[in-house]
Amino acid sequence: MTPLPEPGKPAHLRALVDDAVAGGARIVGGGGASHGTFFRPAVVYPVAPAARLYREEQFGPVVPVTTFRELDEIDHFMRQSPYGQQIALFGADPRQLAQLVDALVNSVRRINLNTAVPARPRQLPVHRTQPTRPRAPSASPTPCARSRSAPWSRP
Repeated sequence: MTPLPEPGKPAHLRALVDDAVAGGARIVGGGGASHGTFFRPAVVYPVAPAARLYREEQFGPVVPVTTFRELDEIDHFMRQSPYGQQIALFGADPRQLAQLVDALVNSVRRINLNTAVPARPRQLPVHRTQPTRPRAPSASPTPCARSRSAPWSRP
């Protein structure tokens, strides 16, 4: 259980979770219960684009999880969101994951990379943290630092 400092926050979180569940998501592994100012952390999957939890920042112990079928959907989601993003990528194809890192490195605050193929430090980053404000390009850019608007191609 996690105590929340704001009055009404557990009810707000519960409403977001209930809305996602009404749209077809489920609470994975329990969670979502509240008592007073306490709220049990909840992982909600799969969260549909119509759900409030998909579009609204909840600032609480709720982790919305969604899937994307096409690479373009991820870029579209990131560009439509008014919030800073953190993304976790899961996959078995290091080339495809590298393309996603290249495309997203300037759009998100942090990337957690999870692959079935062990990543060596010089191949793929485990995570990359970007500054809040964009920096001017350095003389020796990292291999995955591309413009936010740079398109990527599928392998």
